[in-house]
Amino acid sequence: MMNCDLCKLHILATMQIAWQGNNYHADCVGEAVARYRAIENREDAEIKEAFQGFEEDEFEQQFDAEFEEDFDDLEPDEELDKPPVVASDIVHQVRTNGEAVNSLQMPEGAMIAAPRAIIHPPQNGNGLTLHCGAQRISRGDLATLDVPEATATFKPIAHSTLVDVVEEALAFRHIRIVGEEYAASPDGMKLFGVLRVNADYEGVGFSIGLRNANDKSMRVGIVSGYRVFCCDNLAFSGDFNPMLQKHSKNLDLVESVSIAVDRIQRQWQPLRTAIDYKRNHFLNEDVARNMIYRLFTDYKLPISLFRTVHKEYFVQPTYEEFKEKTLWSFENAITTAFKKLNPIPRYEQTARVGKFIADYIQSNN
Repeated sequence: MMNCDLCKLHILATMQIAWQGNNYHADCVGEAVARYRAIENREDAEIKEAFQGFEEDEFEQQFDAEFEEDFDDLEPDEELDKPPVVASDIVHQVRTNGEAVNSLQMPEGAMIAAPRAIIHPPQNGNGLTLHCGAQRISRGDLATLDVPEATATFKPIAHSTLVDVVEEALAFRHIRIVGEEYAASPDGMKLFGVLRVNADYEGVGFSIGLRNANDKSMRVGIVSGYRVFCCDNLAFSGDFNPMLQKHSKNLDLVESVSIAVDRIQRQWQPLRTAIDYKRNHFLNEDVARNMIYRLFTDYKLPISLFRTVHKEYFVQPTYEEFKEKTLWSFENAITTAFKKLNPIPRYEQTARVGKFIADYIQSNN
């Protein structure tokens, strides 16, 4: 039995119309479309109004006044976004060979991240985001995690073996791991990891993301770039994806990883070229304003970020090196504003902006 998503009454099969993922009576769909258009028009009007008669000095005074009002009640040493205090009897465990490692018996008043409650954001733009129960784990503990037996069609990969093979392939090409983060699912079957390598370019760091699953839930994969996102909700992305392999009985892990690392090396130069282009491509004020307008209308960036984006690009960027009005500074203004978002929306919005800027570069070349 199917009901209309507008009037909630039963729809006969001959009268049903699907639109925007919902089902309507033929008579109701017109009203639904009108409501949807009205919401879009209202959002566009709000953004247009924000752009009209916009004076930077006036913006600064208003922004500072609201900022001071929001933080008047804070003590000088009070920290923002503290994890909540939990009871002393909460224990977090990752199962290994029938026993628990990294088990945290926290003293009363301690602050820890509870699964599915507190989100661990990535650090420095590249890192692990955990909000589906996975727990951080050291590299040394990877070797203790259970590995199921192979079957005729499925060949599990020990998490420690994957990391060792990647490190060996990098070392053979004179690339060194300078930072690493790992997390495992509570049963130890899934691995999520991010490796920072010594391939920085003009202050921009490059990372490699890893994931693996010995419960047949996902393929073994590698991503890389200066924007790497690895989350225990299985979101996994980078500037390029050199490897995604099934755990088949014929998988040669060493060869697959070696090919992936070769692909990573070949892609670094195009990435560096793209960074150079962004740093040397200057935007005039009208073009920058038009691009911001398009991001908030066509690409649906949250309107709450508008003031931060404007301040970071046109008024006073947080970092001195982004004062020049370049495409690189423009991208940084947007990503700085994204720090106000939770990790998953931040990942989604960053992907949208990446596509927008890539399309802009292509249209200008």
